[in-house]
Amino acid sequence: MVQPNATDHRELGLFKRFSFSEGVAAIASVALVAALLLWTIRPEGGAPETTGVPEQSVAILVEEFGARTGDEVEALVASGLSNEIAAALIRFPDLAVHLVNDQVAGASDAFAQNDRNPRSEFKVAGGVWRETGMLFIRAELIRRNDSEVLWSERYIEGAQNQSITDILDSISSEVASVIGQQYGYALRDARATRLHNRNDPSLRGFACVASAQIYRRTYHSDEYQAVRDCLEATVREDPDYGRAWAMLAYLRNDAARFGHEQNLSKAAAFDLARQAAIRALDLEPRDTDALQAMSHVEQYAGSMDRSIEFARLAVEVNPNDPAALANLAIRYGIAGRFDEGVPIMRRAIDRSVAPPPFYFHLLAIDHLMKKEWSEMRLAAEQASADGWSLGQALLAIAHTELSNARAAREALTRMAQLDPPLAEDPRAWLEGHSLAPVVVDAVFTGITKARAALDE
Repeated sequence: MVQPNATDHRELGLFKRFSFSEGVAAIASVALVAALLLWTIRPEGGAPETTGVPEQSVAILVEEFGARTGDEVEALVASGLSNEIAAALIRFPDLAVHLVNDQVAGASDAFAQNDRNPRSEFKVAGGVWRETGMLFIRAELIRRNDSEVLWSERYIEGAQNQSITDILDSISSEVASVIGQQYGYALRDARATRLHNRNDPSLRGFACVASAQIYRRTYHSDEYQAVRDCLEATVREDPDYGRAWAMLAYLRNDAARFGHEQNLSKAAAFDLARQAAIRALDLEPRDTDALQAMSHVEQYAGSMDRSIEFARLAVEVNPNDPAALANLAIRYGIAGRFDEGVPIMRRAIDRSVAPPPFYFHLLAIDHLMKKEWSEMRLAAEQASADGWSLGQALLAIAHTELSNARAAREALTRMAQLDPPLAEDPRAWLEGHSLAPVVVDAVFTGITKARAALDE
């Protein structure tokens, strides 16, 4: 994981990576929700008028990497990197990826662009050189309007018997993952930059999708309705906007599983979520969010095999997306298959620029099952950030086992404040999320023991 303003010295397979990442200010969710309310609350039938093309994607230009000398290896790596990075980036559905005209001849139509200087907000650039038998590759993400470097990394390759293809595959997947992920450098900066002008109607669809992505880091209930209303309005105005339908499937599913829906039965609310996911997949069969949303729908329909299959498909479409990896790992964990889920979740966390706290639930529960209390406490501390009630429950269990009564009491109190249904009937809450019986029993027993210890 690359942290802003930090230098990262890690072994990554056969590559040693050095990071020079600069922080990007993430847009405040409260301000974004306020903007959504301004867009959503308007007279009936008052869809915004726009003469421009809706800004629904973030455009990135991948420039040709430069080779410093005439060295044959340098030239081969440099010539291949831009196409490989572009091919990896186009798997992220929020991005529109372009190559400069000189590179288009051998490129896929999926990211080829005829203009010499295609309109884009960011560019990926870099260089390749050799020193004392070592191959160096530098990659940067640059904001085009002011040339600010948002992210930069240098890779050093010194292993023997490694093919050019191996080098290109490893580096292109790393670069694409950092740049393209939902909480990565490009999308965070695009949200912050674009939404300064909240009255621009062409940004409405982008804003609604972005707000859903921000909401899904924490699932804060006070943000839910504004985000849901914005997405519902967006798909009415633009019924062919697949990204909005994918995000709406998530939000409709949350209405049923978290009890936000007051006017429909749970079955009817879940059916609405399925309809949105089906629509998203009809429009964009390879949209990773649409596939993940359907995996959520299948989970709550009681079909874990189908849930896992849709999650697997999302990873097949984009194995470089930490969100797709984490979604698959969670589905395995819900099914009680921790030996399969935990390694995938660790990959997702390692690939994430800023991993959401809920990624750590799986790790904490795995430690619970293994009675690794110190490790569980560390994972639960991360899982409980940003108001996650299950994280607080897991933290209380770990503190109880470590004889930290005061900390356990604080965690249980916080859990009850955040999520009264979890506090009132933990077993029903856990079973309501389709968790495997072995997981339900372990967490329920842990909560019960924590409460009993405090009563002694």
